[in-house]
Amino acid sequence: MLLKAEKKEALQALFSRMPSHRVSELVTLLDKARQAGDTGIPHDLIMSLLRPSLQFVKPPRRNTPQRIFCNPFEDLLTPMDPRVKEKALIARASLQPVWEWLLRAGGADMSRVCAIYDKVAERGDKEAIWEAQVAIWETAVEVIEAPVEQAYADAESGKKLAADIGGVNRLDDLREMLPFLRIGAEIERLKLRLPMKPIMKLDSNHVGEIKEAYHKIAGSKPGNESWLVIGIMRRLLRDADILKVVRSLSPKGDDTLASMTDLSLVGDVVLQNVEAFADTIEAVAGRPGGAQEVMKLAQEYVGSFKAVTDNLNIKREGEWGQRLLETRKRISGTIDKVVLQSAKEQVLGSLKMRRKKIGRTTTGVADLRSDIDPAEYRKAEERAKAVRETVRIGERIGVSSAARAVVSNLNKELDTYGETLLDQMANVPPEYRKRAKSYVIMAAHLKEILVGPDEADLFRRRALARISGT
Repeated sequence: MLLKAEKKEALQALFSRMPSHRVSELVTLLDKARQAGDTGIPHDLIMSLLRPSLQFVKPPRRNTPQRIFCNPFEDLLTPMDPRVKEKALIARASLQPVWEWLLRAGGADMSRVCAIYDKVAERGDKEAIWEAQVAIWETAVEVIEAPVEQAYADAESGKKLAADIGGVNRLDDLREMLPFLRIGAEIERLKLRLPMKPIMKLDSNHVGEIKEAYHKIAGSKPGNESWLVIGIMRRLLRDADILKVVRSLSPKGDDTLASMTDLSLVGDVVLQNVEAFADTIEAVAGRPGGAQEVMKLAQEYVGSFKAVTDNLNIKREGEWGQRLLETRKRISGTIDKVVLQSAKEQVLGSLKMRRKKIGRTTTGVADLRSDIDPAEYRKAEERAKAVRETVRIGERIGVSSAARAVVSNLNKELDTYGETLLDQMANVPPEYRKRAKSYVIMAAHLKEILVGPDEADLFRRRALARISGT
């Protein structure tokens, strides 16, 4: 079922105003309807619209066989459904067509394990419930493995399975679900030994737990151990922190060896996330107010960049090192273009100047004929903050020298403006002096943002004293 964007927004706004208990009731009814096989209700559409409200409401959810099936890879689920499959992300849109295909392909075996789970879940027998969950994952693996392997080995088989399951993206997502289903029991046990999602920080004990599970899987189900690390990575507040695990598993703790082992999968995903910052920053750079958005993203990028370099010895000549350098180059170039190059125009544009003829000479003087424009003042303030933030993170993104030079020039320009304004005070009407004070306070505030309170306070006190004494 498709809805136009405006209708979706209207429905989402309606749901956001629903009381918490009503949201819980609606989710419960949807779960029951889906379990009963009611195809007349657009469950997925309604749940996608409810999802923002579910961040604040935790309704009781009935653990259906389908939800149990999804548990091992639940942290990879994303509401996005890109045209090209993204590694280590599974579109929520794939869940229902995959489940329906699994029930068809699994036939009596799949129906049997689902029925057993429903029966023991009703009784509340925890040990039997766990065994039934494991049976669902193991049976799903038996159903999925051969068709998926054949689909990627033979083009015609691949086309047939993709058509049966709802498209190439659905098939790619199914293939990525498979390793998580193989290690379903291991990853679910590990989740219980780690903090709840999102994990703010991985300490040495957490790393030890992950390593122990990793080595067990490497011994019993080789080839799936890196997917365990990927699954836990998606539970972290910052993906790049998972490199603490990579470092501990790589004997030399550097990227050269890790990038040549099965751990390269983890590093590739982390670096893709870091590289995505460059794509996003370049995309927002041209929008109105783009400088502020660029710097917010740059701050996040620096956090991820630091997590990578702190947790792994990145070598410039290594593959990962080269990718990081290229990403930093792109981001520093965008910041230079969007934040620094136009900083003078944006910051000083709020301090009005005009050309005035004095004798035979035309010179620039402060224009005190009108009050401060609040909109221009906000623009100047926002750009000054963006420049200051560029200085703060400049070492990490390779623009430190350029940013400091811009701050130095802006500071000198503000001093020059102050002197120009004060030189005019001898022959101006009284209302101009009041405006002059406002402009001095604004210039001092911009200086404070750029160079700190001490120099700005000195500028402010001296200028206001001269205005008052004129």
